[in-house]
Amino acid sequence: MPHPPATQPTSVSGGGPGAAGPLQGPWRLPRAHAPLTAHTLHGLHPVHGGQLGRDKAPQVVGLMEPENRWQNCKSLVPAPPLPPLAPQMKNEEMRVAYLSHGLQHLRRVVLPSPVRHVAHQPLARTLVALDAASTLHFLQEDGTYRGCRQAPAPATGLLYAAQVDRFVAWGEWALQVLDGGLRPLSRVQSAQPIRCGAYSERLNRVVTAGPGNLTLWDFRYGARSLQCRAAVCEGLSPQDVFSHLALDAGSAAPQRCFACCDSGAAAFDLSAGKLLSFQKELHSRAITDITYCEAIGSAVTASRDTTIKAWDEDWHVQTVFVGHTAPVVAVTAYPQRPLLFSASQDGTIRTWNLNTVDQVDQVHVAEPVEALETQSASLVISLSGPSLNFWKISKLYCLHTPLGSPAVRLRCVDLRALGDFPVRVLCVCRDGSVRLLEAESGRPCSTLALERPGQAHEVDYCLPLETLFVLTERGDLLRVNAAVDPMAVKKSTLAGAWDSRPGCLLLYSHTVDAAAAHSTWLRVAESKGLRKPWQKLPLPMQDKNRYLVILGHQSGFLSVVEWFSGRVQYTVAAHGPMPVTALAEYPTQTCVISAGADLTVKMWRLFPYAEECLLPLLCFSCSCPATHVCALGETLAVAFQDPETVTYSVVFYNLVRQTRMEHSPEDDAQDSITGLCHCPNLKLFASASRDGSVKIWDARNRLLRHLKLNSIPESLAFANPRGDLLVGIERHLYLIHHSKYLPSYYKMKVGTAAPPGAPGHGRPPSPCCSRQAAGAVWQTLCGRCVARLGGSASSASPGRRLPFPLWTRSPPLRFCQAPTAGRPEPRAAGGDALRAVGF
Repeated sequence: MPHPPATQPTSVSGGGPGAAGPLQGPWRLPRAHAPLTAHTLHGLHPVHGGQLGRDKAPQVVGLMEPENRWQNCKSLVPAPPLPPLAPQMKNEEMRVAYLSHGLQHLRRVVLPSPVRHVAHQPLARTLVALDAASTLHFLQEDGTYRGCRQAPAPATGLLYAAQVDRFVAWGEWALQVLDGGLRPLSRVQSAQPIRCGAYSERLNRVVTAGPGNLTLWDFRYGARSLQCRAAVCEGLSPQDVFSHLALDAGSAAPQRCFACCDSGAAAFDLSAGKLLSFQKELHSRAITDITYCEAIGSAVTASRDTTIKAWDEDWHVQTVFVGHTAPVVAVTAYPQRPLLFSASQDGTIRTWNLNTVDQVDQVHVAEPVEALETQSASLVISLSGPSLNFWKISKLYCLHTPLGSPAVRLRCVDLRALGDFPVRVLCVCRDGSVRLLEAESGRPCSTLALERPGQAHEVDYCLPLETLFVLTERGDLLRVNAAVDPMAVKKSTLAGAWDSRPGCLLLYSHTVDAAAAHSTWLRVAESKGLRKPWQKLPLPMQDKNRYLVILGHQSGFLSVVEWFSGRVQYTVAAHGPMPVTALAEYPTQTCVISAGADLTVKMWRLFPYAEECLLPLLCFSCSCPATHVCALGETLAVAFQDPETVTYSVVFYNLVRQTRMEHSPEDDAQDSITGLCHCPNLKLFASASRDGSVKIWDARNRLLRHLKLNSIPESLAFANPRGDLLVGIERHLYLIHHSKYLPSYYKMKVGTAAPPGAPGHGRPPSPCCSRQAAGAVWQTLCGRCVARLGGSASSASPGRRLPFPLWTRSPPLRFCQAPTAGRPEPRAAGGDALRAVGF
């Protein structure tokens, strides 16, 4: 008896988390409680201080307190308790995990002789491999070797009949029936030579083919024997040698069988036992393999001419896949999705998507592949001489909706915490078009088509007003009505209206009245667009919500634009004379973040009801230009990239503790960063790069997951509070479900979190309940906690008024402002010099 072969499993190990440290060098900021002087303000102010030096220490205006007083008080409405998690389990889960989309190599098994066929026994979860020495080898689905046995008779092929639990082995002139334990039951001679075989589970019939024939066999005598039902020879010649078979697995009757012969292929009716069609010269060279793809209802052939072709019923070519650089030797179809796997002598196994008609994955192999077999929905086996290679089909992402053009920018607008708003996804495509989609279904809501040179460069969306602002490539600013499909341009401000061409756009939403925002949206949606009021209402009757359009210019200035007219209402020097490279909102602290090519990042306090609405608050320098900025809580995430120094990194800054958190250089991206987004519910960040990766970070800048997409992600956005990710790949929008990549700790957080819009999700508790709870909590506080809240232990009493309401989740930034010469301070609301900026 042959000795069992050696197995060579592959393994993947993960790296450790990144490190965090205090700010060094130019990032050493003054202490937060240090008194702010006019000189400190003068050092940051763009008008008086000029351009910030790259090597100068950053100046601070009104820094946040080093430890926010409110954050010492936990929520009065406790969240559902998480299941207990041992520290060692959590640490293990938080280690970096590398996940890949597509084929993942599981194991390599080497047999004594070259492998001929592999049969799959699904119920027993067993694989039986037949080698050239007529030895049967038993393996588990994961490739674990179980043993071997000599076949009862010499055989060149093997298949499994699932309906009757029988194996059928064949030689050139005979077939042998074996039971589920591979014990011989019967042997039958064939009048026609046999080269290949297949089993029709629908008809419970064995099909064999060879030179000039296709023969059908039925089971008889309790499935203990085979009987020839029909031999199809009409229309065929002995020179037509069929080498591979593929069965139509669809439900349509009659069932068809496809067989390839030299450079042609034939179709047979298995129910009637007749030849349907025979087409030659489908390829310029010999066909090496044939399969049937149920997802598109087509036969697919692979050829030595390096191409793969899909055919309709009349043998008219539907799709041609080109990419292999050497003859294609094997092709197989994925059983549940429109995917094909092909192997070539160029040393690659490639994955093709039949819907998108492009290559979605490619893996390199060390041995030339002779055959590919898809044994289940998650297992592919490649045959290479005496070697069996087991591949797992990993599906990190799935098609969400086709776009027709790559999505270069994505943004998910989710206002369900404020009311019953729909969730929209804003897509900016490379062809210049802008699309609004339903986040859950991917169904398009409205579309804006723009032509060169007026294609969209930057876009932002205001859901309560159903208005889109588009900054075009030539510098025009468009106000677009998004309540209709297709969208309608309502106002266009040409590039000549600006002193300097704008390059960045931000639409800041200051929402203080959620009910008013929802009623405004209902009114705008019903009237199919926003209408300008005919007269200005008195200040007490005006909407308290404000929506501001902010532009970043090539000259380094920031400007605030009036909503309806498009004229500039306020301008402030920010990064001059270098251009502004990124803008982001920081709504929890009513701030705006700007980054410029002067290698600085600045935070601005926003006064939404004032004309002079931007006041510098914080500034720090950096060594590379910042291209993406994202703020969440105390953490500011900044993506830096400099192709000259091959720097593509994501750095986190804690704005309260004034520290910088970095990670290991091995965790940096290898190419341009195309997206940076955050999930407030899970306190996670995600970044995408053109190196084909999506990386998940926690708030401490520790890499949790490295997702290898085997394709280039053009854009990235979180789709919902659960952590589902939308990623733009090629010409489509794909979804990465949170269960595919989240650690178990975060999955439990998702399972115990309140649904969006539910009480306690994104909204503070009602004032009545909050005051009652505040009194009870105040009585239980110890003296140290009371002192930290701004009082003293002796004055702690239920009747004492708190410094600020306990139900306030995040108080606004506190800052001190000293008088600055030559610059008036913003006056209170209602003053002569004050008017609402924006709408």
